[in-house]
Amino acid sequence: MKKLLFLGYKDSRLIPFLKSELDVTQTEEKLNLEEILKLNPDKIISYGYRHIIKEDILDKYKIINLHIAYLPYNQGVSPNFFSFLENTPKGVTIHYMDKGIDTGDILLNKKIDFKNGTLNSTYWDLRAEIEGLFIKNWNDLRDEKINPTKQESGTYHDREAEKLMKFLMEKNNWDYSTQVNKIKDYGLKHGFWKYAEKEDLEGLEKEMAWLKLDVDVGNSPISYRTLEKYKLLMEKMK
Repeated sequence: MKKLLFLGYKDSRLIPFLKSELDVTQTEEKLNLEEILKLNPDKIISYGYRHIIKEDILDKYKIINLHIAYLPYNQGVSPNFFSFLENTPKGVTIHYMDKGIDTGDILLNKKIDFKNGTLNSTYWDLRAEIEGLFIKNWNDLRDEKINPTKQESGTYHDREAEKLMKFLMEKNNWDYSTQVNKIKDYGLKHGFWKYAEKEDLEGLEKEMAWLKLDVDVGNSPISYRTLEKYKLLMEKMK
């Protein structure tokens, strides 16, 4: 293998790492199949790439994607934010891309437990973790020596969910310096939690009796509340 196409972050430390042994082309621009064929890469890596990769490209190339979430939880947009709001497992995943959004077979993942931090600091921690995981396992990823595993059901957030995030950020005067435990506590108080270990719920029954917690204990969660449903909930709580 000699040529690699890197789709996404130009500031990633993976680029100089990969350039030490390969001819690497990096871009954040949207490419079609014809443009990729001209580059003629032996392998494609996607990391922080903001464009949907079309099926004709996926049919031609086996693409590895790096996603800062513990899949199958938090497929789609803003995984770090929703992992705290909904109290889902946090971590990073390296997986093959398929025709869905972050639904491809998992190659590697790592769960990370954050005791504190901000949205910004946890984001950069996740990036450091996934890049370290990639570098540590690069030889096996390159040579396809890792047996992929199918994803089970989890959580997914689309562009409508991103509107919900922006709405909550604005309503609560949150920004990327906001402490993640504040978002986690807000998620519990307003019924956003989708996953909880039993110890998360100890002592909360009386305090939260007036709320119907939408929680699966130790299991895969249900879909998130939409923006409109959330607004109705807020009206009822006034």
